[in-house]
Amino acid sequence: MNSITFMGRIATDPEYFRTASGKVVCKFWFAVDRRFKQEGQPDADFFSCVAFDGIAETFGKCQVAKGTKLLLGCEARNNNWEDKEHRKHYDIIFYINAFEFCESKKKSDEAPATNEAKPTKGTKGTKGSKNNKSSQTFTPQPVDDDDDLPF
Repeated sequence: MNSITFMGRIATDPEYFRTASGKVVCKFWFAVDRRFKQEGQPDADFFSCVAFDGIAETFGKCQVAKGTKLLLGCEARNNNWEDKEHRKHYDIIFYINAFEFCESKKKSDEAPATNEAKPTKGTKGTKGSKNNKSSQTFTPQPVDDDDDLPF
């Protein structure tokens, strides 16, 4: 089974483009903190990630950017190639097949926001539409539920 789960932050601003066949593609580097940090060693590993079609379109609509924290479900694929000088290169690219938004580093550094999603331009009057794909952005906020616990 080829299944990898990462939690980390987008390390570079995502690049968006379309393939010749019209598929939407989103590429970025993803930083994942190491569990144990050793003095003098990097604190994170960086992975090349790519998303296609629906996931790539969602990233674009939600304006994911450098610093956005995500939980990614991926599949690892080899990307082996040979350059003009006949040198072989071996890479692994992580193809995103599922994700969840966690938080945005930029948002968490600012003043706390409410949990209300505010409509943006172009969303007025679209209630009731079966094909409504709202361009509203929702930023989850931490919830303090300690008083609601039964123990």
